[in-house]
Amino acid sequence: MHIVYGLLAIVLSAILSPILSGHLQGPITNPFAIVSVLITNAIWGIIAGLLATVLMRVLKL
Repeated sequence: MHIVYGLLAIVLSAILSPILSGHLQGPITNPFAIVSVLITNAIWGIIAGLLATVLMRVLKL
């Protein structure tokens, strides 16, 4: 799910940056930035999933 958020953030940035600043900016202009956004969101997804698993086991849900 966090990777989907990353993709949506990249697309939204590509749509809004020309409207707001007059030229294309953001991760869409750099392939390394796209990969970085997706990896960062994947890592946060893993952390959130692990935390949720720990909390569920502690609370015995």
